[in-house]
Amino acid sequence: MDRRRREGLRSSGRRHAFFSTSFECSLSKNQAALTGEDVYNIQISTRSQKMHIVHVHVHVKPEFVEAFKQATVENARKSIQEPGIARFDVIQHTEDPTRFVLVEVYQSPGAPAAHKETPHYKLWRDAVMKMMAEPRQGIRYANIFPADENW
Repeated sequence: MDRRRREGLRSSGRRHAFFSTSFECSLSKNQAALTGEDVYNIQISTRSQKMHIVHVHVHVKPEFVEAFKQATVENARKSIQEPGIARFDVIQHTEDPTRFVLVEVYQSPGAPAAHKETPHYKLWRDAVMKMMAEPRQGIRYANIFPADENW
């Protein structure tokens, strides 16, 4: 770590910004006996997180890749306009173009269910069902960083 950044970390309990995201932290300084360098232990305060994140893994039949992308991007465009959705990404595997992940970030526990009741989701679900090489799999995650208010 360069000296300027190290100097910026010396104060305890201050708000620090990294990569345009801020968080509360406390710092403690320890001497590294062998190297003589300052070592800083950063402890990030934990708070109750409300964001609900789902990664939906989708494997599409090769002949439906373009149609799936078109239908899914249209669904994502409408989904990000919903009040309970913070983020809705569509990503495609670089080595296997038939594999996708939908990264869905919801702002509350009820938002995923509300999303599944929207007309655009139901239209997408019905349109892509025949395109799937296997059933899609949704895996739920809890948010750790950035803090919910920074999404």
